Amino acid sequence: MTSAGVGPQSAAGGHSANMWLKCLAVSVLVAVAASREVFTNSFLVRFKRAVPHVEAHQVARSHGFDNLGPVKR
Repeated sequence: MTSAGVGPQSAAGGHSANMWLKCLAVSVLVAVAASREVFTNSFLVRFKRAVPHVEAHQVARSHGFDNLGPVKR
């Protein structure tokens, strides 16, 4: 067997290892990005009783918030 016969196998093995390394790196990056917490400046307020839109708007304004209306279900 000549060294030329070993060359292509080594190259294929190196390519496979390189591909696995790239997949591992992408997987780690996705896991790190997905595990971060996301913070927003939005709040949802739920009243214990049914509240008219005007009253909800007044409560929001009195506390420095904007009322964006009810949440659609």
